[in-house]
Amino acid sequence: MPLLRHLLDCTSLPVSALCTRNPPLLPDTAINKAQRYHFPQDQALSFGSSLLQRHIVCTHYQHTLLSAPLETEADTKRPFHTASATSAKDGQTIVEDYNVSHHRSPEGEKSLCILAAITSSVDGNRNKCRRIGVDVVPTVHPRDEKEFVSMMCDKEAGVFTDYEAATIMAAGGDGERTRCLYLHWGLKEAYVKAMGTGIVGELRGIEFRGVPDVRDFGEGRREVEVWVEGRDETGKWYVEVSFIGGNKEREGFYVAVCCDRTAVTEEDKKGQWREVTVEEVLRECGVE
Repeated sequence: MPLLRHLLDCTSLPVSALCTRNPPLLPDTAINKAQRYHFPQDQALSFGSSLLQRHIVCTHYQHTLLSAPLETEADTKRPFHTASATSAKDGQTIVEDYNVSHHRSPEGEKSLCILAAITSSVDGNRNKCRRIGVDVVPTVHPRDEKEFVSMMCDKEAGVFTDYEAATIMAAGGDGERTRCLYLHWGLKEAYVKAMGTGIVGELRGIEFRGVPDVRDFGEGRREVEVWVEGRDETGKWYVEVSFIGGNKEREGFYVAVCCDRTAVTEEDKKGQWREVTVEEVLRECGVE
């Protein structure tokens, strides 16, 4: 069944107008959460995340943006939905799991919110134990790139394996090394989010191989190998990374997805990131 990939450009999201609509689009909890942030960009990302999550639920279940039943895991703060399979709109397709990520960009660049979801048939999988993780990272660092790369690749940082650190340092100049570092970081984030652990524990036990060379990795998507404690786990986990262009030439974002390999078909691997607009979200959720 499809692996869904959605992205929302929150750069110019009219949060104030959306939060004060009558009748309201979202529950008070979601609106209040967005309005608690001081900076408009953070408000937009919070509201955008809520929209994408509720959109994926109300397009698959008999729910509205207001009624979509969302919860958060107490320990990891990971979001999930509790919609019943009996309320599936087509009587067949359910959302097994989804995950969201966003990035607050510097002035002049986009601010993105992304969501990836595993869907399956009601009869085909009653287990619902398969998980997905997603992360979006920038291609540039706003401060001293050389110091940033050196600090993060140091063994004492406990983030990258010797192999990964060597790959990053061999990427080229400071700019290419920064891109390569962020690409690896996004992969780690996506993996631990799929595992449900968050960025805790021994990150050096997770290693990614076959990571694209940032010097020639343009628009598109690549599959990546994942090794855990020296074991090849690529047969268990499907891991991909995509480049999404930003407002500046050759710059933008890397988006990493990790999920149970049994949830992905060959057709899924050919799928693309779908950019949705607020207008499309509202229309597809039956809001006039």
